Amino acid sequence: MPLYDGEDFVTAQNLGDSCFAPVHIFNRARFVESILAQGYVLRDEWAVFERAFYLPGHAQRSFPCFAGLYFTVEP
Repeated sequence: MPLYDGEDFVTAQNLGDSCFAPVHIFNRARFVESILAQGYVLRDEWAVFERAFYLPGHAQRSFPCFAGLYFTVEP
């Protein structure tokens, strides 16, 4: 998941070879809270260093890795 500590935004990500795709970048705390509010429990999270996000001219909106999240439902 593309999560970071700023405000949500949508932009285009360069996938290479002149190919771009829309990507929604989420505020980490709000995204996790929205899942927890549905009754899920966050069991684990990890850094996905194979994926990074760089937005030229906006260093504050760039981050070195995506996040992996594992949620379960409590009965």
